[in-house]
Amino acid sequence: MPRLRKEEGSTLILLIGIVAVLAILAATLVMVSANVQGGTTTDKERVTTFDVAEAGLDATTYLLGLQNMWPTATAPYALSQKDLDDFRTEFPVADYPAAPGGKPLLTVRVCDDPSVTNSPAYDANGDNKLWVEAQANVGDKAARIRVQLLHETLSAPLLGAVVYSGDDAEKKGSGDITSTMLNGQPTGAVYVNGEFKGVGSGELDQVTLKVRDDASTNPPYPFPPLSQFMPDTYVQSLILASKTASAEALPANTHSGWKPDQGTYTAAIRVNGDLKLGAGDYTFGSVYVTGNVDKTGTGECSFAALYVGGNLDISAKTTRTWGPTYVGGNLDLTGSGTLNVSLIVVGGEIDVAGSGQISGDGVGTNAKPATIISVGQDKSVKWTGSGDFYGLLVAMYGEFDHAGSGNVHGAELAGKSWKQSGAGDIMFNSDVSVNMGNVFITTMVNNTWQEISPL
Repeated sequence: MPRLRKEEGSTLILLIGIVAVLAILAATLVMVSANVQGGTTTDKERVTTFDVAEAGLDATTYLLGLQNMWPTATAPYALSQKDLDDFRTEFPVADYPAAPGGKPLLTVRVCDDPSVTNSPAYDANGDNKLWVEAQANVGDKAARIRVQLLHETLSAPLLGAVVYSGDDAEKKGSGDITSTMLNGQPTGAVYVNGEFKGVGSGELDQVTLKVRDDASTNPPYPFPPLSQFMPDTYVQSLILASKTASAEALPANTHSGWKPDQGTYTAAIRVNGDLKLGAGDYTFGSVYVTGNVDKTGTGECSFAALYVGGNLDISAKTTRTWGPTYVGGNLDLTGSGTLNVSLIVVGGEIDVAGSGQISGDGVGTNAKPATIISVGQDKSVKWTGSGDFYGLLVAMYGEFDHAGSGNVHGAELAGKSWKQSGAGDIMFNSDVSVNMGNVFITTMVNNTWQEISPL
């Protein structure tokens, strides 16, 4: 036992050593945690700042894609104070603190050549390209990015088609079908890939009637397919161009179903579910909706870009300005007012029954003609409206029924049968035909996105 008595203090010494090591490890852990926390905060602030810059870049891109918004020498790009104020409201100060020295949350520069200090804020060299620079200032962090935009025109070789029927056609309404006369000859034609039955009182003497099953021709007229007027590559380009709305949005701008208050929303928005808009004025940038979109009540409503996974139903008396729009389900336009739109591609059926005007003839500052097309198999297009439509209405793989009292200034094309039973006219005039089938889109040029030093 004496031997054990000599070692009885060793346990205490060992315990003291362990405690000392644990104390050192604890202090080290606190230092590491502090460093990690500091690094995480810094990284979060940096990511937040880039989010704001990206939102500003996207919003500017979508706005420049609207009709008649591509900057010109007489109307160069200018970001108003109201635009900046509206943008600020979408980013709460608690999450996006103000920068010191009164710096704005966002600054945007649009120019023809970013290497030139005073480069004009429009397409001076006429190459349909512009640079957009966006700088975000959040707290003591700043981020500046830029990208080049391309303003493209997609064109369909319509070849003077006023009406195209992929099967039999029937005209029993009182509406006329006309085209501009040149040297006493019609500039437009009605193509019928089957039998033509004309029992209505409407006139056809200002168009050329080309019918495949015409007994007066021997052999029968060699009939062109619809793809000669609307090539598949062009249709696919339209589908792609209509889906420019961003599917991504900041968490604060992502909603599970949404019925917003009226106002301006410039940053990209995603709605998982339905979007319901009531009376009032709404201004949106890019909006991506997985469900349906319904607009009721009076007021103005605009989208820089719109994607609708379900149905789009507009039954309001409203003025609307839309950029490229894709609708996966059905499109119902039953309201009144004015709709200025460049492109709507629909996967389902189209029913235009409103009393308002859709787009314009493209003369001067008038809105350019619209292209509204259904690309769904066996999906029909119905024109039962009493207003005026300017542009191109297409049922690519379905039937077309023109039963309204309103006039179509442009063309109607159908992959299957076509019929006219209403009192409205179909007019192929020279002002509309110049731009009809032309779709203007603005996209980011690949491999031009850059991060640059903040100012």
